[in-house]
Amino acid sequence: MVQDFQNAALQGEWDSFRTGILTRRNDRHAKLAAQNAALQQQRQMRNAQSAQRTAALDERMDALNARFADGAVAATYNAQRVHDAVVPAKEAAGTNSPKEKVQHCLGERAHWIDCQTKYAADSRPCNAYLSALEQCVSKTVMDSNMV
Repeated sequence: MVQDFQNAALQGEWDSFRTGILTRRNDRHAKLAAQNAALQQQRQMRNAQSAQRTAALDERMDALNARFADGAVAATYNAQRVHDAVVPAKEAAGTNSPKEKVQHCLGERAHWIDCQTKYAADSRPCNAYLSALEQCVSKTVMDSNMV
């Protein structure tokens, strides 16, 4: 009978120990599930924010690309207009011999082209040459309009 009592006492201790282990395990699993759900929710919020930022950046890129395209068209138009103003009509028609053609702003163009070749990645050092070329072209256009 003592042995049955000891076995019953050991069995009771073992059952309470096993119940405690299972309870702590279930608590850990519940806590991990709650943490995973919270992390998943945070991830979804970040993905939504990222999608909004990406959409805003795409819109801005589209606007900048459109502005750049408009600027390129305007520059092409202005370059043709300046060319037409600088090169007299008879030179454009080819009636004059090449020796008679006057090369306007040749030095400024050469300096600017050399600088652009040298600083292809970042042309900021060439701004002074570009300004000189713009002044020369403006002066030439004004002089040709006066004549």
